Amino acid sequence: MVTTRSHDDDKPAASTGDKRHAAEGGSSPKRKKVVAKKEEGDEHDGEEHEEHKKPGSKGGKGKHVQKKVVKHEEHEEKGEEKKDEGERPAGKSGDKKQEEPQGDVVEGNAQPGQVPAHLPKPDAERKHGIIEKGHVYFIYRPKVEIDHPESLDDVQRFHLLVVPHGSKLHRLIAIGKKALPDASESTRPIWGQVVNVGEDMKALKEGLGPKTYETKTRGTRHQAGARVAASGAYVLYTVEDYPKDSANESAVYHTYFAYEIAVPHEMGEVQEALHIQHEGAFTLQVKNPEAPSTNPAVGNQPASKHPQFPPEYKKLFHTKFIPASPPELLDYPGAELLLIPSKHEAVQDIGEKAEKELDKEEKELEESIEGQKDGGEAKKALKEMGLEGLIDGKALEGHWE
Repeated sequence: MVTTRSHDDDKPAASTGDKRHAAEGGSSPKRKKVVAKKEEGDEHDGEEHEEHKKPGSKGGKGKHVQKKVVKHEEHEEKGEEKKDEGERPAGKSGDKKQEEPQGDVVEGNAQPGQVPAHLPKPDAERKHGIIEKGHVYFIYRPKVEIDHPESLDDVQRFHLLVVPHGSKLHRLIAIGKKALPDASESTRPIWGQVVNVGEDMKALKEGLGPKTYETKTRGTRHQAGARVAASGAYVLYTVEDYPKDSANESAVYHTYFAYEIAVPHEMGEVQEALHIQHEGAFTLQVKNPEAPSTNPAVGNQPASKHPQFPPEYKKLFHTKFIPASPPELLDYPGAELLLIPSKHEAVQDIGEKAEKELDKEEKELEESIEGQKDGGEAKKALKEMGLEGLIDGKALEGHWE
């Protein structure tokens, strides 16, 4: 088992003698139940724009234009890499702490600051071994006005779409640096953020689709739909001998995200650029929402966008980062993550027993994809995940466009 360097604060909030005693109690804040708006798939900020319905859509016969004021990237052509690769300064230490908001409970899909409806009852008990398993899809979206990306420079966002077994929820996780962590290139961790959680895959599909909109400064703009670069199985695995008496638990108590790819069978230039291997693993940690953020893609986001963890989960945050256990910590949009590269093969991180379970999950997914009718391997994979007809399959064949 590899011991990965911790990325906790130099001065943990809890003393060495603490044994995870409960933080100050208090009843859960009442939350208003609302219905989720149409998904955008990505976070947009900056210019206001009007989104057009596609010609031939229902109710319009190609003539009707639906105006909708939303936010869009100011940096769509220049400086957008800085959002992933640069760093914003953390908030000043003297900043006044904002009062914690009460997040709305949302039917459908929730975004940062909201709470998905139908979440399981909070269970903060730390478990070990395989704590979750399911399917994972690696998705990227081209930059604005680039219909046919030819390299990573043409990519604006990279996401993991995580679909746990035994749950109706999906999780869309944005990954910084537009690639997975790769220890062969750098031992530095990569930031991530949970940006969408919910049950409505149809709305998620629409949000990942192409968009045409109007801006005040650049006129009509177009952004192509997302592409799936790989699909596979995953397990979240937590080491068994976690240190109950340690104030710096994430230094020695790891949760690993291990994956195995079902499609494509051969990795191509797309997968290589995104650091997707046939089989890989990295340490996954969750950031304390009350600690200052150094995530360049988030900066000091307003309190209204913070993850609305219930008191049972807030008790777990003794330090700036904690292991992603229980996995339900990932069910709260706005949660910031840290992905730490591993220098070892997945089996060395998660053990042979978990490795066999991961192999089994991957084979079952591969059989499910092969069982789909019509089309090649790529189209069958898209059909299996319910995204057929939306996303071009060339990336699943390993090629840029």
